[in-house]
Amino acid sequence: MDEVDILYDILMPNVSTADTEETVCTISPPLVSSTPKRKPTWTDLEQSVLLEEVTKREKSLFGKFKGCGRGKKERETAWEDVAKAVSQVGVYVRTGKEAGKQYANLKCRAKDKISQMKRPKTGGGPKPQSPTPIERAVIDSMDGRPSLQGLDSGIDTGGIHRRNIKAEINV
Repeated sequence: MDEVDILYDILMPNVSTADTEETVCTISPPLVSSTPKRKPTWTDLEQSVLLEEVTKREKSLFGKFKGCGRGKKERETAWEDVAKAVSQVGVYVRTGKEAGKQYANLKCRAKDKISQMKRPKTGGGPKPQSPTPIERAVIDSMDGRPSLQGLDSGIDTGGIHRRNIKAEINV
């Protein structure tokens, strides 16, 4: 092998020359994929098992924790238990982080649909979508949990103007 062949092999590693002096090009697949593969969407069965397991472990997932660091570990363990139960009925193995994210997404979509149904847009257009049975179950399961939606005795601050406090004090 002379210097030209060595340099050629260094610069063009996927190209080889045959004995007949014709160049044959071989393409090798990339070693690392540039985009990670996504897992398929959650099935209705996986979502319903997720909802059942979250309802069973509601106190450990959403309750108040006392002590230093125990609450976080307990919550992570509970989400991992939920993920194991979901993975048993599904085809793909789900992690606790994925289960928590999916439950948060379900809850957000369900709240959005309920809100759209309560306050439909004016001016025509299509009717808002009604919640799916799983989203309806999420709303029903959240029924007893506290949620900040407004105060019964509160006032709307949109119409309040600046008051003259000095005049009120001198009265």
